This record gives sequence, structure tokens and C-alpha cells, in this order.
Amino acid sequence: MATLIAAVSVLLLGTAACLLPLRNATRAGIGVLSQVLATGLVWTAVAPVLLGGQPLVGELAWAYPVGTLRVRLDALGAFFLAWSLPMTLLGSIYAVGYLRPYFSARRHLGVHYALLNLTSLSFILVYTGDHALVFLLGWEIAALAAWLLVIWDYTSQKVRFAGFNYLVSTHIGLIFLVAAFMIMYTHSGSWGLVSFGEWLRRNPGSERNLVFLLLVTSFGLKSAFFPFHSWLPRAHAAAPAHVSALMSGVIHKAGLYALVRFIWLIGTPDEWMGWFLIAFSACSAVVGALYTVGQRDLKRLLGYSSTENVGIAGIGFGVGCLGLTWGNPALVAIGFAGGLLHLLNHAFFKCLLFYAAGAVYQATHTVNVEKLGGIARLMPWTALSFVIGGIAISALPPLNGFVSEFVIYSGLFSGAAIPLGAKVALCVAGAVLAFVGAVSALSITRAFGVVFLGAPRDARVHPPTEVSRWMLLPMGLHAIGVVVLGVAPVLGFMLVQGPTEIALASLPASGANVLASISDTLMRIGAISGALLAFVVLVVLMWWLRAKTARRPVASHVTWVCGYGSPNPRMQYTGASFSSDFSARFSAVLGLLRRQKAPKGYFPSDAYVITDCVDAVERRLFSVIGHGDTSASDLSGKLREDDPRIAFAAALVALVVIAGLVVLAGGPLR
Repeated sequence: MATLIAAVSVLLLGTAACLLPLRNATRAGIGVLSQVLATGLVWTAVAPVLLGGQPLVGELAWAYPVGTLRVRLDALGAFFLAWSLPMTLLGSIYAVGYLRPYFSARRHLGVHYALLNLTSLSFILVYTGDHALVFLLGWEIAALAAWLLVIWDYTSQKVRFAGFNYLVSTHIGLIFLVAAFMIMYTHSGSWGLVSFGEWLRRNPGSERNLVFLLLVTSFGLKSAFFPFHSWLPRAHAAAPAHVSALMSGVIHKAGLYALVRFIWLIGTPDEWMGWFLIAFSACSAVVGALYTVGQRDLKRLLGYSSTENVGIAGIGFGVGCLGLTWGNPALVAIGFAGGLLHLLNHAFFKCLLFYAAGAVYQATHTVNVEKLGGIARLMPWTALSFVIGGIAISALPPLNGFVSEFVIYSGLFSGAAIPLGAKVALCVAGAVLAFVGAVSALSITRAFGVVFLGAPRDARVHPPTEVSRWMLLPMGLHAIGVVVLGVAPVLGFMLVQGPTEIALASLPASGANVLASISDTLMRIGAISGALLAFVVLVVLMWWLRAKTARRPVASHVTWVCGYGSPNPRMQYTGASFSSDFSARFSAVLGLLRRQKAPKGYFPSDAYVITDCVDAVERRLFSVIGHGDTSASDLSGKLREDDPRIAFAAALVALVVIAGLVVLAGGPLR
């Protein structure tokens, strides 16, 4: 535990040093250096726990009513810390290249790096907090730091609104979380998560069900499950690329960590909880995938895909929850191992995709899909990174996204001894997951084809050139991670094996054989993926050598061009036209907004058709808020402030309500 305290101290000292009156380059160097030291210290503590060592425990006596503050690092927290801090470090390195134009400006970059340090600090508090107040402290630090990072370009009204939207959403989630903690504290008399778990296990019923729903709502808001996702695309579109990557790939995984933690604290969940998680997550995966297809903004597209992928991981956790209910070690191991492995894989390929999108933005000053094209020839390394991330997020072999979804599939189509109706329902969930994968492949194909292939569509777009090595280095490391976890998935399974054993420990039957079976299966998948990757690399290499050694010119002939002089960029498919047929089939779910100006006259000077895919949940929410604001204004206009009857009536209603609560209250007064 001393190493974790040292890591916290390093991060706090680095935060303070970043705020000193130094050059921006020096501040950035201090931020990166403190991240390097903290990551090394955390890994020193995490590695023994992940390899089967005993959990680390620390206590600090505090005054009443807080009591003893307790921190505990077990295999689940160690798993999340093992990659959260290294990825935050890579984000800090990426920021050096992304924010390079500000180094010579008067803008204080030290604040940005101080916030990145506080983000890493929040991970340590959340993933080790065994006391409600420690957990909430880390939770709130992460929320506020992410909000301030999102509004980096605060001079833009669009950015400020996106940050405000995120801040409100995350604090609504905090209200639900505090409400659940207050209920558990009232019954357990302690702020310790262990005491919460004891009460949850001993008291099934309506109150536990209420706590579960409050927690799922809070964690759903944090992780952007549908329909609590509306803040996500705005925040990702507004934030710098490395902030979007860390929010999607790392920061909001805290919600899923907390979901798994409290499922395990319940011990044996009610069966409806598992089915609720599967249905809730499947809906999130489907809607998130559908919304990726029609986006014009590349970063909004990637933001919606986060809603899709947390839904995929949630399906795995739902399967594991059912396994705990039925006492089935196979479903427990497959569900939780698959879900946790998908979180790890998602962090790798989603950060990679956001970094590639950030490189496109820095080179062209836009991420509007309809204005881009032909970038692959000028930015080959960025294009390659996007292809690798796109294949992985589409769950295609031989990369890591395929591995974790395959494990979840094996749970949904498991031959375990469960009721027939349950098997049918799980098979339906498997079909939904297959549909989500197909839609994801469509959206990534659309994004890569329109943005990176073809010819530039808009002459006003800044001519792109490859970005600096500070940005390429994190992209390359993430790409290597995506490939390695695809061809050697056992490495990823080694990280999730310890947390899965915690879930299996609550069952009377041993799950050692199940874990060994999953490991053997992943080894076979890795061998097949490695062979497939080697074949693809060989084909590409042969094609490159043949193209390089070919000397004879290719014969060309003038053909009839049907009256066209030469092709031009306007003849290419746009993003909207690429997916128009698919979007039309799901127009009942997608909010399609069409703006057009019809041509007039024989030689029209201006005409256009613009199709936007807007968020139906957000539009409905704003409509309700606007209607409520109008109703409140009308009501206040009809009421007279100087009329004493209103005050007397309000007081009478309050007295009646209080009297009713006193009469209906049960138990002795305290």
C-alpha cells in the first residue's frame, strides 16, 4: 500500500508543479514525468495482486461520523488500474503533439496537465476505495477533471454547452449514487462497502431492488448507456482528441467497474437483475450502433460507438449475473471474463480511433466526413491506425475486438443446463449482438472509405500532412496492443483471470476447469488469428514487391465517357449517400433531419441537400424542458405575488402533507 500512497504523492506534487510559472514545454514535461513515475509505482503494487497475491489493505482513523477510512486493492481494482494509468500516460504524451501550437502562446498548459494528473489520481481512489466517501471523492474528482478537460476550448459556445451538458448529466448520476449509498448506510450503520455487501446479501426484497435500480441508473449515466447517453456525443465532439480518447476508453469505465463491484457485493442476485442487465445493455448496443451510421462528425460517430460497446460488455455482465443466480460456474466465468476482456480491448482500439481522428483534425482542421477524402495517401500511418482500430471495433479477426465478443457469444450460446426459455432468450441476445457487429462494420467502412479514400471533396480543407511523432507514438503503441491481444488473447485473459476468480469464489462449485477451458479456447483462437494475420501480411508484402518491381507501363486507351470530360470529387459517394438506404430503413429509431434548397431556374447558382442524424433522446429531452419552462412562465404570469391566498394555500398543503407522513410513518420515533 505504501507504493500506492507514493503514487498519489507523486501525482499531487506533479499537479502543483504544473501550475508553477514556467514555460509551457516545461509544464508538459513535468506532467508527463509525474505520470511515468506514478504509473511505475502503481504497477509495482498491481502486478503481485494480479498474479495471485493477497489484496492490499490500508486504514486511516477519522472522526465520527466518517469512521475509519479503508482502502483495499483486490484483483478487480488491480485489473482496472493496470491499464488505466498507462493509457492516461499515453494520452499525456499525445497531448504534447496535439497542443503543440499552444506551447509558444500565453495559454497556461500546466492546468491541462494538472487535470490529467488528477484524473489518474481519481482512478487510484475509485479502484481502491473500500469506503463510500473515498469512492465518492474519487468519483467526483474524475467528473470535475473530465469536465474541465472537455471545455479546453472554452471560447466556443458549442464547447461550453457540451461541457455543461456533461457536468449536469454526471451530477444527476451522482445524486442517484448518493441516494443508494444513503439507503445502504441507514440499514448497515457503516460507510464500508463490505458492510453494504453484508446488508445486500442478507436482505433481498424491494429495498434491495430499489438500490440496484438506483445504482444501475447512476452507473448507466457515468458510462453512457442508452437512454442516458445524450451527453456523450456532444462531449466527444467538443473535447480535444486525447481527452475524448481517455473519456471513452478509460474514465467512464469507472461506471462499469462499480457495476461489477456491486453485483458481486450482492452475492446471489435475483434472476430479474441478470435479465434486466442483458435487455438494458442490448438496447444500448443496438441504438449506439445505429446512430454511428448516419453521423457527419467523425468524433460523434466514435462517441456513439462507445454506447454500443459498453452495451456489449454489459451483456457479458448480465450473463455472469445469471450464472451467479443459477449457481453455474461456466456462465459466471464466461460472462464476467468476456465483459472485462471487452473493456480492456475497447480501451485499446477506441483510444486508437480517437487518436487517429485527432490527427485528421490537426492536419485538416475539420472532422466533417462530408468535407474530407483522399487522406490515406498523405497520412499513411494515421490511415493504417484507423484501419486497425476499425477492424477491431467491428469484431473481425484477427484483432482483439473479435476475441472478447467471441467469449461473450460462447456464453450466450452456452450448452449449460438452464431452462429452455432462458436458452431461447440468450440466443436472441446473441442474434442482437451479431446485428450490432454488422452495423459497426458498416459504419467503420463508411467512415474510412469516405475520409481516407477517394479524392479531397472540399478545396477549402487544409491540405493534410502526417502528424508529429508525439502523436504517432501513442497511436503505434495502441495499434500494437490491438494486434497482440488479438493474436495472443491469453495475455488479456491473464489480466481478467484474477477478477473472475473473485466472482467464482461465491459459488460452491469450483470454476478452475472452466477457466482452463476458456484459456485453451483462447489459445486456439490466437493460433488461428496469428496464421490469418501472417497470411494477410504476406499477401500485402507480395503485392508491394510486385508493384515495386513492375517495369512495363500499363496499357491505356481513351474510352467514350458518355459526355463527361473527367471525374471530379462531386461524383464520389458522400457519407450520407453511402448509408442512406440503411438509415431510411431505421428512420423510426434514428432522428433524421433533412435540410435542402431546391435549384431554381435553368442555371441555378446555389442548391444543396444536407441530411443530419440527430439524437432523438436529446431532442425529446429539450422539448420537454422547453415545454416545462413555458408552462412555468405561464403559471407565474397568472399568479399574483401580492395575493395572500396563495401563501395560505401553499402552507395548508404543506401541513397536510407533513401530517400525512407522520400518520403513515411506521415504527417508533427516533
